[in-house]
Amino acid sequence: MNFTPRHFLSFAMLSIPSLVLAQSLVTFYGQTDASIRYASNDDGSNKSVVKLGGSGIFSNKFGFKGEEDLGRQIKAVFQLEGGFGIDTGKLGAQSPGSNQTNIFGRQSYTGLSGDFGALTMGRQYNALSVFYDFQPVGDHFFVGGDHFFSGYRLNNSLIYKKTQGSFSYQLDYGFGEQAGSLARKSTWGGNLAYKNGHFHTAIAYLQNRSVDGSTIGRYANIGASLVLTPSLSLSGGYARNQESGGARRHREIAFASLAYMLTPVWGVFGSYYHYRQSSCNGNCNQVPGSPNNVSGGIDTTMAGYAVSPDKGKAHVITLITTYDLSKRTKLYAETDWLLARDGAARDHYYSVTAADAPQTRSMRQTNFMVGMKHAF
Repeated sequence: MNFTPRHFLSFAMLSIPSLVLAQSLVTFYGQTDASIRYASNDDGSNKSVVKLGGSGIFSNKFGFKGEEDLGRQIKAVFQLEGGFGIDTGKLGAQSPGSNQTNIFGRQSYTGLSGDFGALTMGRQYNALSVFYDFQPVGDHFFVGGDHFFSGYRLNNSLIYKKTQGSFSYQLDYGFGEQAGSLARKSTWGGNLAYKNGHFHTAIAYLQNRSVDGSTIGRYANIGASLVLTPSLSLSGGYARNQESGGARRHREIAFASLAYMLTPVWGVFGSYYHYRQSSCNGNCNQVPGSPNNVSGGIDTTMAGYAVSPDKGKAHVITLITTYDLSKRTKLYAETDWLLARDGAARDHYYSVTAADAPQTRSMRQTNFMVGMKHAF
């Protein structure tokens, strides 16, 4: 039989399903969130602003993840995830205090998984990120935000995870990669979580050293949630980070939230956040990449701190309502009231304007936002 172009086309069409099947374990996914936000007293001088934000309650992200069955119930796994601003299309800086816009700045790791658990290597969410499980909605904290955790992703990391019944745990190690020392710039820690029925709780601890080894950063958090009825649930948590050694300071945040589903697709959520920070004593250099600075990060600097940090506190109340148009598309409206004093007020101002304002003693804001999230 002569092999004609028609035969070739038929063969190609029959081959497509097998090609698709071979790639079926690789998934492309993402999430978009655009919002319009009004903020009163945006600059500390009672001037308001209206912005179309790159993200509101949820993060903008895209990524690839996949696995390959190696037999003996062992799989090779990977995940690559990047962030971006939907308002400009620019890649997002995924490290506080950093101008880097790595294409896969949110996550980039590979490893093995099986009955033994999962062992992965790369840039990954560290043990502290379990705290976000107790947010009532979204993945942004309204006080401190990423600044408070300042590095809940860990570069150069080796992470082990395991689930056994109702318990799960994670162990972290971040290589310092400093010549002549295994301790300088290294990170270690872990978390333990319990989830059974309507109750969920978790505790986490992480510790790291500065590049020069003079300062140690210690981070801890605990959270819990309880489903009272199919429509009503409560959650809350407490987190603290501190520096000791060459630099000495600490920050802490506590919150309580209530979530109520009016219908299966319409929910309302309310939260109260209380935040406190100490003065900074010792060698507290705010320059990005300062070798003695750790609590700004695991691999970064203390984002959100003004040039002349001081003790202070803040209170925030948030109200959110969401409406699901489908399983992948959600509308939301949010309002929040902020009262910050002393160092917390200056740091909030600094995080918005990137300018220090030592004369600022208090800051009040009323904010309102509407937006839409779509997952794909």
